[in-house]
Amino acid sequence: MERRTLIAILFAIIIVYVSTFTVLMYLTPQYSPTENPQQEIKPAYNITVIIDYGNGTIETFTGINLDPPNTTVFHALLLVAVVEYHYEGPYVFVDAINDVRNNENNNNKWWQYWVNGELPMIAANKCYLNSNDIVEWRYWPSQFSNTTSLNKVNNEYIN
Repeated sequence: MERRTLIAILFAIIIVYVSTFTVLMYLTPQYSPTENPQQEIKPAYNITVIIDYGNGTIETFTGINLDPPNTTVFHALLLVAVVEYHYEGPYVFVDAINDVRNNENNNNKWWQYWVNGELPMIAANKCYLNSNDIVEWRYWPSQFSNTTSLNKVNNEYIN
């Protein structure tokens, strides 16, 4: 076989392989573990929701029971507070809880939530809860800023 023909065949095989791989990458769904629709959505019982206003006021709600399909962090919040929100595509963004607004008076504080002490990297309406989970909504400086980090020491938050 002529060298040019061999190079052309090899080049064609590489193009087909790369194209196939690229198409499969885009067609394969990518889900967060908390957003996986293939996972059965189960009831979530005995949920605790804590709302920390960042000024010393903390409200705690216990014994919250959620039935499918409404078993997300967002649904739990709606049961215990007055919530202002909007959607960014399919994802909910909480603007205010009980009349306390994000970045009120340019204070750089935002409503963020934690589940069992972990900061999920997904919208509250896509984070499904399990029984006995603890959800904390905190009005704090953004956890996504490079200049701000909060650490919990002896049950107090410090900058």
